[in-house]
Amino acid sequence: MRLFIGLIVLLALSCKQPEVVIDGKYIQDIERNKITLEGGHVLDLNNEKGSKIIYLVRHAEKDTIPEKNPILTDEGYERSYRLAELLKKTRIDAIYSTLYNRTMHTVDSLATLKGLKTNIYQPKDLRQMGIDITDQKDLNSIIISGHSNTTPAMANVFMGQKMIDAGFHESDYDNFLVVNIMPDGKKKLYQLRYK
Repeated sequence: MRLFIGLIVLLALSCKQPEVVIDGKYIQDIERNKITLEGGHVLDLNNEKGSKIIYLVRHAEKDTIPEKNPILTDEGYERSYRLAELLKKTRIDAIYSTLYNRTMHTVDSLATLKGLKTNIYQPKDLRQMGIDITDQKDLNSIIISGHSNTTPAMANVFMGQKMIDAGFHESDYDNFLVVNIMPDGKKKLYQLRYK
């Protein structure tokens, strides 16, 4: 009997292990909780009551001037418009960005489109931010604009363990991570890209 109960407990624990589902596929469209990838594959995210969908993006292409707090390049602004266009048919409850021109400008078009203000967060407080977002019952779908090091680190915070080993390459601006947290605590990480 103890062996049977032990197996049941192990099975229950194994069901809550974080999972990386897709790696590197480009997004064609997002509508409600469905992400269509190039090639037609559809990811159906769990959006039932008590779940969370967290979109994580690195800021778009940045200029080199001014050195400390640059704005986006023309290509970066185009990417920010495409991000807004990509997310226009899905629910967004909150937008977060660090207090840098490049991260705020990446989500400005989306904030305008959705009629939302951008909440500012401190990169040094990622763990607390993850707790705060997870605890807020009225936030189901969130986007966070970060940096080459903070975006994968934030995904790791939400997943509860290190799923992504390193930051994004300095020239890599098209990463689009999606963390889906189910009401039962099960978590999935989708490592995608957007054009």
